[in-house]
Amino acid sequence: MNYKHAYHAGNFADVVKHILLIQLLNQLGQKNKPFYVLDAYGGRGLYSLSSEEARKTGEAKGGIQAVMNADTDKAPAAVKQYVEGVKHARFVYDSKVCPGSPWWIAHHIETNVDSGVRGEAFEAKASEYDALNYQLHKLPIGIQHRDAFEGITAVIPPREKRGLIMLDPPYEQEHKDFTRLIDLLVAAYTKWPQGTY
Repeated sequence: MNYKHAYHAGNFADVVKHILLIQLLNQLGQKNKPFYVLDAYGGRGLYSLSSEEARKTGEAKGGIQAVMNADTDKAPAAVKQYVEGVKHARFVYDSKVCPGSPWWIAHHIETNVDSGVRGEAFEAKASEYDALNYQLHKLPIGIQHRDAFEGITAVIPPREKRGLIMLDPPYEQEHKDFTRLIDLLVAAYTKWPQGTY
């Protein structure tokens, strides 16, 4: 299978992942100490919901569009932060933009400038890396054209000692990718047991 996230950007799973990411970043930020955060599969960083791919599947209707149209007054804080973050991204970029995980990491760093958080994103596919680098090059996040399976163990343990590695592989070769992911998690945890994966 050739997985292209542009078809699925903003779906319900994306929304859940980004709200979880916001919560994890907030929790790590409660300690007044720097931390490192890496999105191991960065993708494009920003996606257009008016693209041919997004329109073809319509998956965003049951995800980001449903949340943005909902009454979130009584929602948990991370959901409210998610809605405010999407509004901010849409004000800065485009009214149909859907921010990906690297954007959320950069947004957290931007809004917590004195926290000492260092963020990075890896992307192995050249076309996705080019888009990621182009779209987020002005934001406070390092972008690397790098494969997660090689890159993660090369950058840990980080100098900050604490941190988060976000892993959301495409599972293009389902059985092989699951096995490789388990091996990667074992190797990463052995090298950096303080990390959150």
